[in-house]
Amino acid sequence: MGFTRQVFGVALGVLSVLALGTACSETAESPRPNVLFVSLDTTRADFLSCYGSKQSSTPAIDALAEDGVRFAQANTSSAVTPVSHATMLTGKYQHNHGLRVISAESAARLNGKEWYLPEALKQAGYSTAAVHSAFPVSRKFGFDRAFDEFHGFDATLKVRDGDRGTAWNVARYQRRSDETTDLAIEVADRLAEPFFMWVHYWDPHDDMQVPTDEFLEEQGVSSKKKSRQNDELYAAEVTYMDREFGRLLEHLKATGRYENTVVALTADHGEGLSDGLELHGWGGHRMLYREQVHVPLIFRFPADLEVPKNRVVNELVRTVDISPTLLEYLNIPATTKFDGRSLSSLIRAQPDEARVAFYDQINGYDLNAHLLKNHPEAAFLYTVNDGRWKLIYRPHMPSKSELFAFPADENEQKNLFGKKPAIEQRLLILLAREQPWVTAPFPADGESDDSSETSDALGALGYMESEVSDARWAWTCPVHRTLYFETAQRCEECDELPIPIPAK
Repeated sequence: MGFTRQVFGVALGVLSVLALGTACSETAESPRPNVLFVSLDTTRADFLSCYGSKQSSTPAIDALAEDGVRFAQANTSSAVTPVSHATMLTGKYQHNHGLRVISAESAARLNGKEWYLPEALKQAGYSTAAVHSAFPVSRKFGFDRAFDEFHGFDATLKVRDGDRGTAWNVARYQRRSDETTDLAIEVADRLAEPFFMWVHYWDPHDDMQVPTDEFLEEQGVSSKKKSRQNDELYAAEVTYMDREFGRLLEHLKATGRYENTVVALTADHGEGLSDGLELHGWGGHRMLYREQVHVPLIFRFPADLEVPKNRVVNELVRTVDISPTLLEYLNIPATTKFDGRSLSSLIRAQPDEARVAFYDQINGYDLNAHLLKNHPEAAFLYTVNDGRWKLIYRPHMPSKSELFAFPADENEQKNLFGKKPAIEQRLLILLAREQPWVTAPFPADGESDDSSETSDALGALGYMESEVSDARWAWTCPVHRTLYFETAQRCEECDELPIPIPAK
């Protein structure tokens, strides 16, 4: 009996020590990291000084890159705000997540059924908040799902003397980065950890809310030069935005939250500006040249994740890779099949399969594209980039398609389409297998909110309503270009999927 008690007592003591060790281990284990996701609207990579800019000074973003990993060749999936953000936050291209345009009878919002990063983190125990700076990432496009706090812009109709479209309070639909940072700091202070916070900055998009005259004077920009195509103003807005982003980071450091925070910073798209106007005849976005699709991408990780600092990755990557990368480093299982894949191998400087980037612009069926009259060749743009060659396929005008070599022709000035048939065929096959095609205006689905309030808010921000393309479509084989089909059927000669062309 005494022996039994002794054995029992020893066993109980061992169990107690083991339990204490387990408890200590759980206590000592690092808590799950916070996530700060920062999207910079209309921000070209080459206007950040860590990407070589001589026009803008971006010390806060530069410091983030030194504290993390910078991707030198990141590409977005679209040059319009809602579409590209949806790709980042679903890990899928737009032909799979469904948000294809800004304004149409359908396909202008996330449908609420697809996998969504904020929702996945919410289900994993994160508190979630979004602080946005403009209407095109609002709840109208389905971005508010799974957020505890969502600070965006809902369009409201204001009529002046019955004259619609001329009396909108544009300030209601965007805010400058100083206001965004003030609000982000306020929100961050009340978020329970771990948290996911999406902060969206807007400044470089337009000249409607520019930095203070004092700041512009410091940057050597005349306050009288508030022109949309003024590169100096654009650069000053990027610098101002960087200063305000830096203020947010400093607050996280001062409150002890930065060290355990993963920061992912990118942009939805770039902008043509004066060089785009000179090279490609377009100074805005909605095209798919390098100035519109080459975006910054920087990750910063807590020390216990043992990620190298000040690392630069030169391989081609995509913003569709952001969500799978975050899930891997947060150790959260994926419950969907992504189009992107984690960047962890490249971050660790390990061999990785080369990526292919896809982008598209369905301008011809977007009521707010406003391109068809002056740029009919830009109605439908489907692009594939394998890191060496980039094809911009125009199915409604195939002969106006473009092929560029990289890095020899980094600025995409020498069109080789028609001169490299084997390369064209290989890239067209990649596009055909991806099946991104849209060959009819988006039909009404009873769910999309394309109300007058939405249209007017977009109009106030420079997204003007436009006509819809009347293109008629046929199909051909990317290998046997002389074979034509009336429907999207596989080629009987080679079993390849077809590509769209104008109907005869």
